[in-house]
Amino acid sequence: MQRYSGNTLKAVVWQAVLLLIFGCGLVAGACRPAAAGEGTAPLPLAEAQQRAAAGDSQAQFELGHRYATGAGVAKDDAQAVHWYRLAAEQHHALAQNNLGACYELGRGVPVDQAKAVHWYRLAAEQDQPVAQNSLAIKLYRGEGVKRDPVMAYYWMKRAAAHHYKVAARNSELIYRTLTEEQKAKAEMLLDQVWQTERQQRLKQLMEKPPKATDQQ
Repeated sequence: MQRYSGNTLKAVVWQAVLLLIFGCGLVAGACRPAAAGEGTAPLPLAEAQQRAAAGDSQAQFELGHRYATGAGVAKDDAQAVHWYRLAAEQHHALAQNNLGACYELGRGVPVDQAKAVHWYRLAAEQDQPVAQNSLAIKLYRGEGVKRDPVMAYYWMKRAAAHHYKVAARNSELIYRTLTEEQKAKAEMLLDQVWQTERQQRLKQLMEKPPKATDQQ
C-alpha cells in the first residue's frame, strides 16, 4: 500500500472529493458557442455568406455562430460545424474553441472528447481563455486526454489571467487538490510564461517608433 505524507494525503483526498462527489466541481465555459466578443458588430447575413464563401475566416466563424444559435437563419448544428471547421483550419481561435465544444457536446458531430481536446488545445495555445478553461477541465478529469492536474492548473491560470472569473474560481479549486510538488512544478511553468510575455512586451515597447515632436 502506498503511503502519503500529510500534505500529499490532503491533496489526494481533495481530488477524490472533487472528482467523485462534485464531478470535480469545475465550471465549463463551453456549454454554448462563444460569440465574437462584446462590442463587435456581426456582419450582415448576406455579407457574411459572401465573405465566408470567399474564404474569410471571421465571416466563416460568424456564419457558423449564426447556424449554432439560429441568429437570422434556421438553427443547423451540422452547418455550424461546417463553417466553424473552415474557420478553425485557418487558425481562427474562437472557431477552434467552438468546434471543440461541438465535439464535446455532440452538436452536429458525434461526441468525441479526444477531438474536443485537440481543438481546445489549438485555441488555448492562441491564448483564447474559454478554450484554456475547457482544456484545463479535460486535463483535470482525464477526458479525451491523459489526466494531468499540473497542466490543468497551468491552463486554468492562463485563462484566469484574462480576468475570466470562471477560470479564477476553477484555478482555486484545482490548486487545493495539488501536492506541494505539483504546485511547484505548475508555478515554474507559469513563471516561464509570464517572463516570456514580459520580455515580449518590453521588446515591443523598445521597437515602437518614438512620437514625432514639433520642432521649434
